[in-house]
Amino acid sequence: MGSDSKSIGKVREIVGKKDADKVYAVVSSGGFLGIGAREILIPLNELTKLSDDQLQARFGQQTVESHPQYQLPDYVQLRDNRPVSEFLDASPADSTDRPAVSSRQPD
Repeated sequence: MGSDSKSIGKVREIVGKKDADKVYAVVSSGGFLGIGAREILIPLNELTKLSDDQLQARFGQQTVESHPQYQLPDYVQLRDNRPVSEFLDASPADSTDRPAVSSRQPD
């Protein structure tokens, strides 16, 4: 949800930017029943964990359109089967908590 308490969308996966040390949530936003939805990128540092299944962005729903769309060639999926909330809890200074990056394409 956004800082205005309105729904932004659903987190689909966690990805890393190739050749950069940035981690993003891929969020399916908009559309109706998944039809016409956009997959946008939200940096994890812009999200706060509210509960085990709910995150809040530092911006409102109206600014969602300004976020870039997810493009697979530019990003790699982070595959270590941790819940999204654990990516938010990990300390960036502790390299043992960093997710493993896989360049494998999605199935």
